[in-house]
Amino acid sequence: MAAEEPGPYDHLTDEEKQALVRGKCNFLALSLLSTVAFIQSGTAAGYCDFASRQVNFVSGFDQQQACSNLNLTRFDSNREYYENMCNVFFTQHGVGFYGWYATVPVDTQLCFTYDQFVTGTGFVQVEFDAAFNAAKVFAVMANLWGAMAWFTIMFSSCCPLDNARIKGLSCYFSLAYICQAFTFLIFASNVCQKGFLAQYFPNSSSFNDIVDNVTCSLGSGGSVSVSATVLYFICSLLAPMSLAPLPIGYRPVPPPPQTTDNVNQATGV
Repeated sequence: MAAEEPGPYDHLTDEEKQALVRGKCNFLALSLLSTVAFIQSGTAAGYCDFASRQVNFVSGFDQQQACSNLNLTRFDSNREYYENMCNVFFTQHGVGFYGWYATVPVDTQLCFTYDQFVTGTGFVQVEFDAAFNAAKVFAVMANLWGAMAWFTIMFSSCCPLDNARIKGLSCYFSLAYICQAFTFLIFASNVCQKGFLAQYFPNSSSFNDIVDNVTCSLGSGGSVSVSATVLYFICSLLAPMSLAPLPIGYRPVPPPPQTTDNVNQATGV
């Protein structure tokens, strides 16, 4: 009877086999978590309500009078429409990196670009401060580092990925979660300050007079960004403990059997 060929892992000790299983399980978890983090990172940056912006007005605020002072309801031909549009500026709305989110007539939620044509003012190009621009850049960088790590993991199914490269992914994931965390600089930017909407009414001084303060809280995009930050951090810890399986079609080659000739060659006898 022919001798049974040894399996590819028969030469490993039980402890080494257990370490191999743990490494592959960690790699599977790393693949799943990095996929979710990468999707969430891109989604968070694209949300128009990364932050939820609440405008608090001074006591005795009269919205109808405020709309009139801002020349938003002076067109009697379509007065109802402009009254409803005026509500957009005075109700809670979302702000993101590429637009802002508001409810317009009737009960329709839309994402607007920041550059808008405002009745009685004309076309307005909004200016952002350094904190907002930095947060926007960090959102792009988080997507970039996350994409580099994620694509490396996905290509492991067709290209061998050794331990040194897997450990190097920890650096990518660390940079991704740091950049993702810095996207929250948007809460320190001018979009969360009192005078932001006043840019839409440069010819009127009454807007800041009726606004007491502005508060920003986590919006849908911000909540997703929190999740992406945590997942990127977990991935940075998992990467050094992971072991990529061999690509599809590859088979591990067991070491040659120990024969007298092999032993003599190794020892020089």
